[in-house]
Amino acid sequence: MNYKKGIIVLFLVCISQTSLGQKAVPTSVNKNTIVSNNSKNSVKKSITNLRSSHPKVALVNTSILRQSKSRKSEAKKLSGSFVISRSSGLYNLKNGNKYDGMDYSTSLGYKIGPGSLSSGISYTQNLNDTDGESSTINDSNLKYSLEPRKIILGSTAVNVDWGASASAIIPFSKKSREVDQLQTALILATNLTLVASDELAVSGLGFSLGVSAGQNFHSFQTDKNGNYLNKNSSNQSISFFYSLNKIRFLVSYANKIRWAYQGEVRNSFEFSQDITWSFLDFWTAELGHTNSGSALKPNGMDSNLSVIDEDNSIVYLGLSYSF
Repeated sequence: MNYKKGIIVLFLVCISQTSLGQKAVPTSVNKNTIVSNNSKNSVKKSITNLRSSHPKVALVNTSILRQSKSRKSEAKKLSGSFVISRSSGLYNLKNGNKYDGMDYSTSLGYKIGPGSLSSGISYTQNLNDTDGESSTINDSNLKYSLEPRKIILGSTAVNVDWGASASAIIPFSKKSREVDQLQTALILATNLTLVASDELAVSGLGFSLGVSAGQNFHSFQTDKNGNYLNKNSSNQSISFFYSLNKIRFLVSYANKIRWAYQGEVRNSFEFSQDITWSFLDFWTAELGHTNSGSALKPNGMDSNLSVIDEDNSIVYLGLSYSF
């Protein structure tokens, strides 16, 4: 995963709240998709992922950070977002190079029945590549998300929301179309969010659990390089967050399991931490860090889990606008 190796990201993320919420993720997208084959630009996608698109276990980040806006806009049918971002490597790689890129994306959502239908598109530009060979349009999706449903408990001290979504991946990226020959991928996801109410001293403190399951559909079981592709996937995530006025702090972890066509099980992880500040109603600034990679070291036995990694750690600074 060459593009996963060390990235500082200046990330302008603009996300409309239409999803059940798994990023980020935020975090997002992507920025973690079912079609991940340890692809070279999986880290970039996890950051620019149209955060509302690929369930990074559709990484709960999006729903956690946008739920308040969603409730204010329940009567609004159309929503959307625009994104521009800058990314750069946190560390120089061993060969002395450092990734440097720009990302652009937009998305639209429309309220239909008990949920919302959404889609979007994004483009990643590698500024170190003058020929543009490694710059690409990223995969998109068509997603239907149920509006978060409140679960009534005996106590009013904790607010509980449940959500679910179904997605179909649209393979726009060069890797998906030309190397993996992906036709589509279907993903089902759900999440549960608990937040302390105003009755408690820790009002605004909460956590979210998410899980997704999906299947890829390829023309062949191997890519054009002869590597076996991933057929099935499942992501499991947990996020802890705290809201203080218009500032929110988030720490999340996602475990990702992929089952290849020949039966091999592939495990990876992603840690994310970020601070989000909402201002001027539709604007959000975000500062964060994420690290992702294989769950095991090359020997296949020792754990590779770490919060910070010299090769894969990235930090990001973003500004977003949504309507």
